[in-house]
Parts: sequence; C-alpha cells; structure tokens
Amino acid sequence: MGRNAVIRTGSLDEDGEALFRVTNTLLGEAPAAPWSFAYMGKEPLFLTERGVYAITAEELTGEKYTQERSYLISSALMALPEKEEAAACIYRDFYVLAVGGDLYLLDGQQRTYEKDSPYSSYQYEAYYWPGIGARVVWVEDGVLWFGTTEGNLKEFARNVDDPESYNDDGAAIDAYWETSDFDGKTFFKNKTFTSVSIRLAAAVLTGVKIYAQRRGLWSLVFDAKERARYFDWSYIDFSKFVFSADQTPRTLSGKVKIKKVDKTRFRLQNSEKNEPFGIYAFGVEWKEPGSNYKR
Repeated sequence: MGRNAVIRTGSLDEDGEALFRVTNTLLGEAPAAPWSFAYMGKEPLFLTERGVYAITAEELTGEKYTQERSYLISSALMALPEKEEAAACIYRDFYVLAVGGDLYLLDGQQRTYEKDSPYSSYQYEAYYWPGIGARVVWVEDGVLWFGTTEGNLKEFARNVDDPESYNDDGAAIDAYWETSDFDGKTFFKNKTFTSVSIRLAAAVLTGVKIYAQRRGLWSLVFDAKERARYFDWSYIDFSKFVFSADQTPRTLSGKVKIKKVDKTRFRLQNSEKNEPFGIYAFGVEWKEPGSNYKR
C-alpha cells in the first residue's frame, strides 16, 4: 500500500468464519514489520522504515492519523537492515522492540516534546539494549521473555533485590550511560571542570566509575567504590562488606580536574558481575571565563 496504514476490524460471519474487513486507510508511514504491532495504553504502535509510529486521533475532529513516537532513536532504527523481521511486545509501561539481536525500548511513562519533530505531539523516552540476542519477545506471567535465532528461550530475571539476577548467563553485564558534550555557555572558550556528582540507587552490591573524554581519550576521574552499598544478611560478600544500613539513594560527589578543554563528556559505568546499577541524577561543575556555570 506504499505510504499508507491500513486499518482492519475483525469479526465473525454468520458461519463463524473470521473476517478482517478494511475499515480505514491512513495516509502516512506504512508498517515495515507485521510482528511489531503492540498497544501502548490506547495507542497502537508499529515499526516503519522511519521509526516507530502510532495511530492516534486528532483532538478536535477525532480523525485518525499517524505520528512518530521514536524520534530519539529513529535515526538508529532507519539504519537497520531486515526490519521486516522485527518483533515487539508491551512489558509493563514499555514498548519493547527486538530487531537485529538488540532491544529498543520506548517508555510510555516518560514523554518529551521535541521542537525538531513538529508533526508529532510528543515522543517517548527511549533506551537501547545491545547484544541481547533476541529474535522475538513476549511477556508471560509478568516476566519478559525472548527467543534467540538458535532456538533458545530465555527470561529476564524477575527478583530485582537479588544481586545474582544481574548477570548474563553468569557473565558480567557492562552497563553504562554516556552524556552528550558539555561545552558551557560559550562553546569555543576553554573551561575547567572541577567536580562531578551522582545520585545512585543503593543496593547490597553496586558502584559506579565515571570516565571523562578529553580530546577523544577516555580516563577514569571518579570511583564510588562501596559508598552506595548497604548491609543485608540475605547476601554477604566479605570482599565487598559494608556496615551501612541506609537503603535510600546516595548522592556522591568527587573533585575532578579537567583543565583547558572546550568540551568534555562523561561515561557512568558499572561492569561488575552481580551488581545492580541505577542512576537518578548526574551533575557537573565547571568554570569558564567570566563566570562559573553549573549543571
């Protein structure tokens, strides 16, 4: 149908046979993968050649049309080959899309309003999980499952409080979050970055290492070590033992000295086996000619 979305309605005829009549045709991006359809609340989402789109209703007239919902990752989705093999499901408040062995997630609880996507009312916050090996995804008994191209069936761990849930078939998971460049109020002037702060989710075992990129090279500038851990009798690792009983998120800060750079970016990383890794907030302090700016 080219650049159209065809809407069908299912019913049974007088003999009990299933019928799927075409009830509407919407001008817009056409679906690219038959197994990518899933409902986010009352909104059907599906993968197109240009990203994930939704069929939605215009507020005043009720007329239905398509809108982009994956602006934050659409460029990555457009570059993917073999989109017709993609599969999706809804897990809690997430639209989970499996394609090329990786997972792309849209968070139905987090909406952003992008000025560079003027023909869509909002976008969903997006996440990328590489190297999962998922060919198909589905939810069973509240647990997210996936199947691999080799025919293996796997489930994501369901006990968020158990440190041994945080590994990949026994191997450590390299988890990280990377910022965009910090270039201050005047991008072409040199700055000096003086400190970093992070609010980290507390856990029996957890930690974070913060790296900074200077002139294209990464270096370690802060290591939280055991400062966000708490003691629990149900799981004891004497190599990472602490006495703290505080289970609330921890705000951790450290001095850094990144001098005379026009910009820098940061990577917050945890690659330890059996360590959960949750970030609530991240901040940076820097100086530049004329004033001090904080973010």
